[in-house]
Amino acid sequence: MEERTIVRCAAGHLFSVGSFPLQSLGSGGRLGPGRLVRCPCCGRLRSSVPQDPSVLSRAERRLAERRHVEDDVS
Repeated sequence: MEERTIVRCAAGHLFSVGSFPLQSLGSGGRLGPGRLVRCPCCGRLRSSVPQDPSVLSRAERRLAERRHVEDDVS
């Protein structure tokens, strides 16, 4: 099974993505942990950040796994 990352969009929706590489400015510069991802809940391109699964409830983790985006990372 592929490794999935649980993320939360700027609107607060939880979902999972197949890959979530960090943005880079080149030689060592980082823009931060956020990426633009099309949210499967509202359909909008939103800034999303990875969530620590250990702080999510079991129900939240299951919900995020059901809302999976296949490599729609910008």
